[in-house]
Amino acid sequence: MTDYYQTLGVLDQASDVVIHSAYQALSKHHQHILQDSTTNPVLQNQARLDLQAIEQAYQILGDPIKRKEYDSARNHNPYELGKKFGKFFSKLKN
Repeated sequence: MTDYYQTLGVLDQASDVVIHSAYQALSKHHQHILQDSTTNPVLQNQARLDLQAIEQAYQILGDPIKRKEYDSARNHNPYELGKKFGKFFSKLKN
């Protein structure tokens, strides 16, 4: 599962204002790379892909209902549960 919080560089407890600010800053940065004609085409392509990921993350995290659904699915992801239990059991060993 894609970690949209990581994509935007915010904590999962971030407020709507923080999420919006991160989205705007990242979008502005990547748009600048795309519009700069002196930028390497490889970097422009990567900026395009990053911008798509940022847009997708904001579509989910910027909408309170979608964010709640995402958080619920994220908290019930078996892979994530495995990581949490792994950390828990590793602490017990010490």
